Amino acid sequence: MSSPAAKCRRTWDAGSLWASLPQDLLGTVASRLLAGDLLDYVRLRAVCTSWRSGTTSPRGRGVTDPRFHPRRWMMLPEGHCLHPGHPDLRGYIRFLNLDTGALVRVRIPLFEDHCAIDSVDGLVLLLRDPDQHGAVRLLHPFTGDVVELPPLGTLAFLMDGCPAAYKNRRLAMEVCASVSFDNAGAITVMLALHTVLRVAYLQDGAGAGRQLQPPKLIATIPASKLVYPGGLVECGSEILVLGHNDMPESQLLVYKLTDLVLQRFVPTKNIGGNTLFLDERNLTVSSKVLSTVEGDNAVFIRSGPPYLAQYHFGSGSLSPAIDSCSLYGRAQGPSNLVHYIFSCLIRNRWYVGVFTLFSFCTVSPYCQLFCFGLAINFRIMCL
Repeated sequence: MSSPAAKCRRTWDAGSLWASLPQDLLGTVASRLLAGDLLDYVRLRAVCTSWRSGTTSPRGRGVTDPRFHPRRWMMLPEGHCLHPGHPDLRGYIRFLNLDTGALVRVRIPLFEDHCAIDSVDGLVLLLRDPDQHGAVRLLHPFTGDVVELPPLGTLAFLMDGCPAAYKNRRLAMEVCASVSFDNAGAITVMLALHTVLRVAYLQDGAGAGRQLQPPKLIATIPASKLVYPGGLVECGSEILVLGHNDMPESQLLVYKLTDLVLQRFVPTKNIGGNTLFLDERNLTVSSKVLSTVEGDNAVFIRSGPPYLAQYHFGSGSLSPAIDSCSLYGRAQGPSNLVHYIFSCLIRNRWYVGVFTLFSFCTVSPYCQLFCFGLAINFRIMCL
């Protein structure tokens, strides 16, 4: 029978073996974790001093190094007009992992005088408000790293006729952003400004308004295959092209961009068991996160009932995305995670701090449709 001392010695020996893991093997494990969830990498570094010293800290390079971006994390609204920065939240914001459903709560003091205008690769694009210059910052919510970008005020000339105090706010109300990084570490943010129908570039340490490169044709779709295009969405390693072939929007079509480039026009019915959320922004959410919504489907707004619908690609069936008791949010009935995720697709709900999805009154379906908001998905310009 083993003595307590022997058991302790064996436990210590096992720990020593893990702590002395070869550097190349530790690097392989770390890189695989970074390909998934950043927080798994953070947990790896927290195991012991040896692993911490043998891996690169995300802090200080969370924005500039794309490896450390929180790619599948989304800022989650609280509802009841508790926008980020609301005093009742005491500086804390919740984030949802779109693959696992995990929730984390982070304190971000910047929201005291900044508002979120978009989220790219898990990074949050912020506008300082009020600020006549319209300071723009790119924030990593988990490391606290911030990159200063040229102020939005340099584009205020596009808002002639708008009162000076509101030009930056108006420009920022409907923005779609993408971020690119070169080998030297320079960051370029492309902004699709829906308000003025223009595209602008902001580069750290540089001026705004770089010349837009000529568009490049990637693929063409015959009108008979997709009458009403509806935008793009990233799903795993694929980019999907969405749209309808009828005005009642009873059938949603999804093509793989790689197929369209090869002139293959066969809609896909299998999106890996995921759920697509479609509006101003498009998101892919693992069905493991949503127990109330089956996989291989899409949630979107229609012009007729059901107004918030889910479309199942396999069967071609259309049904309400939420039950009637949760239609008006937490005040009148059980909450539904579908509400929370869908509200994140609408940028000006982040900006004005009013998540209308959770504060519905008893209004007509057309008023509800207006509150959700409909807009062109500008991510198609980022190809």
